[in-house]
Amino acid sequence: MSSLTRRDYEKVVRTTAQWHALRSADELIEAVTRDCLALIDADRVSFEHFVPTVPDFSIMAATPAWEVDFDSLAPVLLDHLHEHPCIQHHLRTGDPTALKISDFLSTRQFHRTELYRRLYRRLECEDQFGMTINQSTGPFSALVAYRVRRGYTERDRAILNCVRPHAARAYANVQWLAHARDVTRTWRRFADLLGLATLEADRAGRIHNASQRAGEWIERFFGRADQPARLPAELRRWLRSRWPRLASDGQAANHAPLSTDRDGDRLLVRLMPAATAAGDRATLVMELQRTESLARAAHSMGLTAAQQRVVAELARGRTNRQIAAALTISPHTVRKHLENVYDRLGVDNRAAALAALHRRQP
Repeated sequence: MSSLTRRDYEKVVRTTAQWHALRSADELIEAVTRDCLALIDADRVSFEHFVPTVPDFSIMAATPAWEVDFDSLAPVLLDHLHEHPCIQHHLRTGDPTALKISDFLSTRQFHRTELYRRLYRRLECEDQFGMTINQSTGPFSALVAYRVRRGYTERDRAILNCVRPHAARAYANVQWLAHARDVTRTWRRFADLLGLATLEADRAGRIHNASQRAGEWIERFFGRADQPARLPAELRRWLRSRWPRLASDGQAANHAPLSTDRDGDRLLVRLMPAATAAGDRATLVMELQRTESLARAAHSMGLTAAQQRVVAELARGRTNRQIAAALTISPHTVRKHLENVYDRLGVDNRAAALAALHRRQP
């Protein structure tokens, strides 16, 4: 690192800071290859993915783009992977730092390999710097710099080693975001099948994503918001009151939901973290309950009047203590009523009891 000047460090800081703001792998990989080409003395920089156990190899991006057909050349690299000193060193040691072919082989030694004769000569590459972006005992991604002649400097190595942790962190972030978006899409489809509604909002109550059903239910139970694309005031206040707990440990979903009644129906609103890297949004999950039909279902399934009252409070998302306070009975009595309800319905928990009653609703 001693070979880097203050100006070098400033360029690295300015460059890598932009990577952390990117939200897709394609954008990030393109930026990393482009920016690293500007930072070091190379002719081409590419982002490559290896699966040693298969084996498999692919070019994810390159700046400038390769003019050769790498799909046809990849088997050549894989056939002679044992001759690539940098890759073999990484596989043996797990060392992620920047290494070049000339660290291990002289020009004459390199030219004697089948790897050079069949691949690198065609690529017009006399030296190559490579470093892994994600440390893994299995598949790994690497940033690889190519030169048509030898001449990499220790400054180039220092630059690459300096940017590596930033590239690794930014790449891990975009991979996590992609996974989180997939999970969120799956959850929303699942929620829709269950008859639930979802929306994403930030702490100020600004709505970022909302299903049509969510918008309809919010307007029906809370009225129109005083500003476009905002939650109504009551929901905003509730969201702000729950935010500290959500931000600290993501456990808001474990607490009693917001409950509001309208025209014999009840809307329950639960809170859970949204899939964002900054943790700056929450997902509101809404469930509509037909309270009158729920009471009829409880009666038709043979629940006593006392048990029906407990179930009605249970449907509001209340805890045993909250139910006891609402009905002016002891928590022990609530627990006994629930045990009898479970036995009657053939279930063993609250969620299953409510699901059984919902299925029986007329």
